[in-house]
Amino acid sequence: MFSIAALAAGASAQVAGTVVTDGGPVAGARVELWSPTRRVAERVTGADGAFKFVALDSVTATAILVRRIGFAPLRVALASASGPLTLRLRPVPQTLAEVTVRAAKDLCPNQPTDSARAAWTRLQVRYASGSGFSRGTKTLQFNGIVPKEMIGEPDTARLFRGETVTTATGVAYDQLLIVRFGYAWPSPREGGDPDYGIWSYPRLDADYVEHFVEPMFAQRHLFSMARGSDDEVELIFCPADRKRSGLEGMFRIAADGSPISARWVFYNPDSEAEEAGGEVTFAPLDDRSAHPILLAATGVFWRKLKHGDYYERWQEFEGWKVEAGDSHSMLSKPN
Repeated sequence: MFSIAALAAGASAQVAGTVVTDGGPVAGARVELWSPTRRVAERVTGADGAFKFVALDSVTATAILVRRIGFAPLRVALASASGPLTLRLRPVPQTLAEVTVRAAKDLCPNQPTDSARAAWTRLQVRYASGSGFSRGTKTLQFNGIVPKEMIGEPDTARLFRGETVTTATGVAYDQLLIVRFGYAWPSPREGGDPDYGIWSYPRLDADYVEHFVEPMFAQRHLFSMARGSDDEVELIFCPADRKRSGLEGMFRIAADGSPISARWVFYNPDSEAEEAGGEVTFAPLDDRSAHPILLAATGVFWRKLKHGDYYERWQEFEGWKVEAGDSHSMLSKPN
């Protein structure tokens, strides 16, 4: 997936390099430095694909995240060697909605394997349960109706800043909804608001991404391997019970065993099911924490509307705070 000429230095060293694909440099790529819970700096590559961060930017950084529409997201852990980075992106030619729906039809139902479930277990044991914790972050987001080819990329003219806070009780409620209804349930109302169609879904693209490493997720899904390499593993997940709603999708897991991203469609056996799905790019794993919680760096939710366009909720998460109990005011506190 990527090659590195020499990994960038760790804390308080300059981080620089080039984003490329097989066809040459990639312009317009978002290159972000991340601590385990916060985006600390970002750059956009020019025509030569180059980027550079000064030493001050990298003091708390533990990983680089690279994103560009038309390519799979890439995350690289920072190591203790000096030199320029060469970050190689893998093209994803279809739109997010199209590639996700096609993948689900091609990959699910699947034939589970013990090695695939073991890969998920190795991932899961590195994270603590988020039950009993509240989490919140400032966001940059877009909500709106877009054509299919725009899914996965926001309308930059309509971006706005906001925030999201989910209490420990809110997390427990999300868990209860999945236990009771599965992954799609009838909306409380229908009508003009495109965020309310026939169905409602858990916010797996935002403040409940931890579900992907909860035992309940493993109990309800079958795992198989798409492929593996020295750089990453792709892990397929499909519903274990085709009579109930579930998720059809794929994890991308880095060589160090931490998740890079997940992409899915909501499987719904109901005759009035709609196309809906999402994608999340995960924040770096905090190996320094005794109880790391799986958190999101970016997230997208989409659903197909009756007239043919799509509703999209696109979010960047600026920096998570996690506290025990039902904390409603964590974002009012100084960073």
